[in-house]
Order: sequence, then structure tokens, then C-alpha cells
Amino acid sequence: MPNVLTTDTLPLDWFTKSVGFSGMEVKYTGHYHGSRVTDPVTGQSRRMSNRPVWHQEWALRHDIAKSGFVYGVTAYVQAQNNAYFFNEYRRQKEGVRTNVFIEYSKFKLGTLRIQYTSIPDFGRDRFIYAGTRATGPITHIVNRRRYLDPLFQITLSGKF
Repeated sequence: MPNVLTTDTLPLDWFTKSVGFSGMEVKYTGHYHGSRVTDPVTGQSRRMSNRPVWHQEWALRHDIAKSGFVYGVTAYVQAQNNAYFFNEYRRQKEGVRTNVFIEYSKFKLGTLRIQYTSIPDFGRDRFIYAGTRATGPITHIVNRRRYLDPLFQITLSGKF
């Protein structure tokens, strides 16, 4: 199965200049992960463990000309992730991770960046079998959900 990666950047000056600003762009990165294996426990064809089918990243960035200010937002999402074990099947799913930032680069010390990152909720379901996944019935189902607070960062980078 093929792996496909695409990255496309679309400058938006053609659209935004008419309303008085430029330097804005949208960037898309998408990755399709192809995989196929024969499951050694069941003998059936399936995807490789811990290999989501796809992930995507969407970014909007605006570089305000001659001002030293840049701001933007990024969203990252991926498909469900599965893992296979002798007597267990795991299904994992994350929510959308977002990142919002503003930068100022005209300080004498360097660049100041303020960033907010929302860390996505995470869910994992475990299906545990009596015996193997091929022959045993499911004896336990364990559901886990994780909720995390967002992350705030202030970064100063340059020559000190």
C-alpha cells in the first residue's frame, strides 16, 4: 500500500489586498499511511499496529509587512489508531490539537513569541480476550478518557 504526503501553500494576497492587507497564507499538509499485514493471531489481513490511516495539518499565518508582527493558528487531526496484541485489541482516538501564536521580532534581544496550545482529549478502548483474539471471547472492555488543560508559552529567542 502506498504512502502519500502532500504539502500545499496558498498565498492569499490575491484575495486580501483588495481589503487592505497582505502577507497571509494557508498551508495544508496531509499524509495517507498505507499498510497491510497478515495478522499472525487471526490470519486475516489488517493495517499495521499504531499506524493511523491519515493525519492532516491546516495552518493560517499572517506576516504583517515591516511591522515585525506575525500571528497564526494551526489545527492538527489524525485518524483513529489501532494496536493488536495476542489477547487484546486497542483503539485510540485523539481530538483536534490547535495552536494559536503571535510573534514580535523587532526587539533588540530577538523574537518574542506568545503561544496557546490546546492539547486534545484522548480516548483509548481496550478489548481483552480470554485466550487469543482469534478464538477467545471478550472478557473485559476498559475505556479511558484523558482531559488536559491547555498549554501557554512565552518564548524569547535570539542572541544573548
